[in-house]
Amino acid sequence: MRTGICILAMLFLHHVQSYASGPPASIKKEARKLYGIEYSPRLMGELIAPDISNCTYEGGGIIHLDGVDHYNWAKEYVYCSGHVVILLSKKIDDSHKYGIWRVVDLLPLPKLELLKNLRNPERPVLYSSFEGLCSVQGRYGMDFIALLSWGRRERIDWKTGVRRAWTFDITQERIVPLPTRHIQCQWEEP
Repeated sequence: MRTGICILAMLFLHHVQSYASGPPASIKKEARKLYGIEYSPRLMGELIAPDISNCTYEGGGIIHLDGVDHYNWAKEYVYCSGHVVILLSKKIDDSHKYGIWRVVDLLPLPKLELLKNLRNPERPVLYSSFEGLCSVQGRYGMDFIALLSWGRRERIDWKTGVRRAWTFDITQERIVPLPTRHIQCQWEEP
C-alpha cells in the first residue's frame, strides 16, 4: 500500500516531470523561465516573452475535456532551443483582443519529430489530440499529448508505440501523466 501511495505521489509532482531521454538541463532551465509569465498569443515564430526567454510561440488552442470546451484554459506550444515545451495556460483577462494568459504549468520534451519520419521511423513523434489519430478508451476528442514511435506500423498502442502521454488537470492546474494502456492510434495518410 505504501509503495502505491509513493508511486501515485510521484505521478503528480509539480513542474518538470522526468522521463527517459528527457531534455537537457539547459532546456529545463529555459522553460522554467516561462512559469508564471503573462502573455497574449503571438504570431507563430515570435518570442513569447521577449525580455525573459528566447522561446518562440508555435500555437495552441483551448482545452477540451470530457466533451466540454474550457475557453479559459489553453495548451500552447513553444520552441526553446529546438525543443518543444508544452504550456498549460489560464486566461486571466479579456481586455486584449486574444486575452491575457498566465502559464500555470509546463512540460519540456526531449528532442523529437513533429511528423512521422519515414527515414527514422523509431524516433519519437509529438502527437497532439488536435490531429485526431488517437483514441483513449475508444473515444476521440480528449485533449492530450503523447510521444509516439510509429516504426513501420500503421496502428500502434501502448505495447507497440505509444511511449508516454499527458493530459491537463485544470482543477489542479497541472499537466499530468496519462496512462498509455488505453490509447490506440491509427495512421491515416493525408
